[in-house]
Amino acid sequence: MIVTWTTYANVSGSLVQFGLDNKTLDQNATGSVTEFTDNGHRVHFIHRVTLEGLKPKTNYSKYFVELLKNVFI
Repeated sequence: MIVTWTTYANVSGSLVQFGLDNKTLDQNATGSVTEFTDNGHRVHFIHRVTLEGLKPKTNYSKYFVELLKNVFI
């Protein structure tokens, strides 16, 4: 699975934390960031992280993406 999001600032990296239950985010994945300029000349940063090792037919309760160092949503 690939998780993708955009930011308007070039933040420190592309990190996703995820897990099987609501209290434990025990898996991490890092990815890449690509700069993109739209037709209105606004700069966007496109983040892509591939989540590997996911099990079929398994619910992962939540995940967080890092927007700034140690700031997650």
